[in-house]
Amino acid sequence: MSVLKRDVYNTLHAGYDFREIKMLLGQFSARPSYLKREFSQKRLLSSQNLYKCFIVDAMWENTPRGSHVILFTRGSDCDITARVCVRFNDYFYIRLKDSVPASHVQRLVESYNNFFKRVNFFEKSVAEGEQQLKYLEKYVLSTEVCYDLKSLYGFRAEEQRFLKVETASPTITRLLYNFISKKDFGGRYEFYESNVDLVTKLFAARGISSCASINIQNFETKENQSSSCDIDIDCCEYSLENDESGATFKGRVMYFDIECISTDVNVFPTPDCCAVIQISYMVCEGPEEKKRGVLCFKETPGDINECFDTEEGVLIRFSQLVQEYNPDALVGFNSNNFDMPYILDRMDHLNIGWAKQFSKLLRHETVYRRIFKESNQFGTKEVVLYTMPGRLMFDFFEVIKADVTKKLRSYSLKNICAVYLDDDNKED
Repeated sequence: MSVLKRDVYNTLHAGYDFREIKMLLGQFSARPSYLKREFSQKRLLSSQNLYKCFIVDAMWENTPRGSHVILFTRGSDCDITARVCVRFNDYFYIRLKDSVPASHVQRLVESYNNFFKRVNFFEKSVAEGEQQLKYLEKYVLSTEVCYDLKSLYGFRAEEQRFLKVETASPTITRLLYNFISKKDFGGRYEFYESNVDLVTKLFAARGISSCASINIQNFETKENQSSSCDIDIDCCEYSLENDESGATFKGRVMYFDIECISTDVNVFPTPDCCAVIQISYMVCEGPEEKKRGVLCFKETPGDINECFDTEEGVLIRFSQLVQEYNPDALVGFNSNNFDMPYILDRMDHLNIGWAKQFSKLLRHETVYRRIFKESNQFGTKEVVLYTMPGRLMFDFFEVIKADVTKKLRSYSLKNICAVYLDDDNKED
């Protein structure tokens, strides 16, 4: 039986050198860092507990201690990347009409704190983030009557009364809104900011902008085990403030482009049967080029080429390079709609889905979905959305096509180079 298994294995995998792939897998699973972690720690801690950085990406997550906003940042005065965990509770407002006493609404909201505990609601939930909420002691943290607020809907000279409800998570906010609104047959309650993203609420509360330069003070650092950033930072919302120095962000960007080969010259390549034969890339910090190269399937002449005997080796190496150089953005031309989806689908087809780790979170497989958006300006168009925490997907084709000030006769790369770069020929 063992001899039969060996013969079948050799027949199915003839011509594939899996030793190289296993070696790449071992290197890939190790935590990469563009700088040495010890050096980053010393440089950061020697700056009097002040970290100047730029926000690259932001998200929020549920934890057993409540909701946290996660900021992926890059230092403005040194080459340090940090995953910043900001403790921030969610909130929303209920307008108090004259016919509804504030005490009545408060009792109604706070009663759900006991309801969640009694029915073990979060133990039944499938989502991992919501399951973590079952460890919380309180879901509704506080209620406060505010007298100095006004609704933006229509002009009002007088101030209105609102009940501010502070919750442990946007998940709790969503549940409270659903439960109360379903029982509100008479339309007595008006909800405000119940559907606003937690990241937006934090930025509005601290008066900061996304992709802005900020200062972080009074924080704790620890070795990061959950992302490819150099360090992990824990702080509260009051540790964040705008940086008024006007520093210029020099982000690390990785440009890439793929080449495929079709099994039929008359058919456009598809990831279910057409291989990726080349992936070219260039890494830049601001306007300065740091590294360029081409990953090739089979031996290909060239000084900057890196060749592999299998297509799996090409795709794994590209994923490894993304983690190694740790860029803030992956940039291409029509890359959001074609190049990156093709790479992800091809990895699934070759059964190396574990290599789809393009985000800054470790052991996080990148996924995408296609949706359709409608607008009076652009009509109906297909949009590709990625789940890639910590790293941005930037497509020059989408940016140029969305420029309403300049309409081109052709949006091919050759014509765009001729219009914007004053060059009739693109460099292949």
